[in-house]
Amino acid sequence: ESLYKEQEKVETLEKELEDLKTAHHELEEKYADAERKLQNEAYEERIEDLEIQIEELTNQTTVLEAKNDEANRKIKMLEDDLYKAETNSDSFESKVIDLEIEVTSINNILKKMEAAEGLQTEREEKLEENIRVLEQTKSELSIR
Repeated sequence: ESLYKEQEKVETLEKELEDLKTAHHELEEKYADAERKLQNEAYEERIEDLEIQIEELTNQTTVLEAKNDEANRKIKMLEDDLYKAETNSDSFESKVIDLEIEVTSINNILKKMEAAEGLQTEREEKLEENIRVLEQTKSELSIR
């Protein structure tokens, strides 16, 4: 949104600059006409007024050009920041994918371990049963 506002400012400044250039050009044409018609004091005074206006417009144009340059500088900075953010985003996405793969691998290992634990428990139960049977058989043999 900030980039959009800066772009709007740039476009507004460029429009104003173009309008000033057009007005400046019109004033220059009026100035040339006035010089051709310069035959008395009234025309000389008008020429002075036009020169002042041209100077003011030139100053305004300089200010607008400086503002335009500043806006372009800010846009460039925002574009650079956006590029960096996109680059970081790509890097983070890659890391997320790597972590997802690692989590999947760990889950598979856990499942295998749980399955092996279940088999181990079953084996222990069978061995305990065999021990009970053997102890019972031993007791029966001792009694005889």
